[in-house]
Amino acid sequence: GPPGPEVPCGPDSLTMVKTEPIPVVMSEILGRVSIKQKLWAMAALAGVIFIVMATATILQLQQARDLSDEAQRDAEVVDDFTSMAQNWDASTRDAFYYLNEAETGQLKDTSTYDGVVDDHDDAMALAEEIEQDLAGTDQVDEIAEIGELLAQWRVSFEKQHDLIQAGDVEAANAEVVANQRPVLATMDELMGSQSEQVSADENEAVAAYTDELSSAQRTLIMVTLLGLALLGLLAFFIIRSITRPLDQIVGSLKAIATGDRSERVDYQRKDEIGAIVTALDTVVEFLDQADLDAAAGQVPARHIGVADEEDAPRPVERDHPDAQAHASPEQEPGVEQFHGPAMPPAGARRRFAP
Repeated sequence: GPPGPEVPCGPDSLTMVKTEPIPVVMSEILGRVSIKQKLWAMAALAGVIFIVMATATILQLQQARDLSDEAQRDAEVVDDFTSMAQNWDASTRDAFYYLNEAETGQLKDTSTYDGVVDDHDDAMALAEEIEQDLAGTDQVDEIAEIGELLAQWRVSFEKQHDLIQAGDVEAANAEVVANQRPVLATMDELMGSQSEQVSADENEAVAAYTDELSSAQRTLIMVTLLGLALLGLLAFFIIRSITRPLDQIVGSLKAIATGDRSERVDYQRKDEIGAIVTALDTVVEFLDQADLDAAAGQVPARHIGVADEEDAPRPVERDHPDAQAHASPEQEPGVEQFHGPAMPPAGARRRFAP
């Protein structure tokens, strides 16, 4: 087939794409909107910044509140665990005194027994509460085991009490050795490890809560600074897009005031400032046309405008004594003379001299 069109190749045939700087791009974008739209854009950006700040703060504070609740729960667990350990120590100590009173024959009433039961009941109630608080965590199994050991020890202590009441102190002592001491050894190990664990969990929860609050503060500061930077950048470009053409307009007006109408404002945008520039160009064109009209009518520019009172034409009254003296012989009676500059033709335009 016939050869196709030649395709230019090589470095000379490549078209380089010129990337405009950010100020130029911003000026082009802002040049397409009116001043009112620019101000609305600033207000909208401020609203968006406020919404973002509020949203970020709410999310951070919500997470911080969750961590605060967790830290509060761990603190309550630590308090309950400490109280449970104290009640457990008191019940086992009073149980030993109860057996010692029975062995020495000093047992007179059941007050020691009642104290053991009260302290042990409190320990079991706290163990159940701690188990509920730690539901779903890794510690719940150990707390449940502690509750089982408490119940097991209680059964052995009640058997010991029955033996003491029956007068069989030796059997009661054997019950303590066989069933209560193994529970005591296991409980001491569990209580020690769990006490360290709940304290560590509380410290970790408090640290996490503190870190989250610090993170919320940092996020709020960063969002605020970023928002203010964006708002300030937009305000800078908007203010510059308004003040620069206004400065040019002021310069053009000053030049017109000195008689120089050659300086024009190069502003092609269709906004409020563009309307002012169009009106200014119209005034300048009107003044230029007035000059052309005056020149075409051969009227001196200094006589165009509002004359002073002393240069205004004054009619000579017919009845004035000096009227005949100033009248020329060619003047016909009844014709009034006017002194002063010649009036411009009927078609000539008036302008105010700068």
